[in-house]
Amino acid sequence: MSKRLQVILSDSAFEQVDKTYKSAIEGHPTVKLNYSDVIELMILNSKVHVADIRLKHTDLRKTLMDLAKRKDLSVEEIISSMSELKGVLGKKESKKLLKGEAEAET
Repeated sequence: MSKRLQVILSDSAFEQVDKTYKSAIEGHPTVKLNYSDVIELMILNSKVHVADIRLKHTDLRKTLMDLAKRKDLSVEEIISSMSELKGVLGKKESKKLLKGEAEAET
């Protein structure tokens, strides 16, 4: 059974889909292919890291506030959770976060 789903792609994502589509049909006039076919195969052949998806769509300040409100967590567990997120973020994102916090304080 197939499901119908409307998806909004960023310009760079669509460029990648379009490039793959054009490459697949180039020189092969008998190939019956549409964008949905290309996107389906791209999804099925990709390796998705759930941690990366969560991180991209997580508000670190809200996360910290939620962790601080929980009574069942110790300070060490909260620090460990935030350190884990910081480790996943990497240096570049951590610098952006710290810079944003510094600007908010001024």
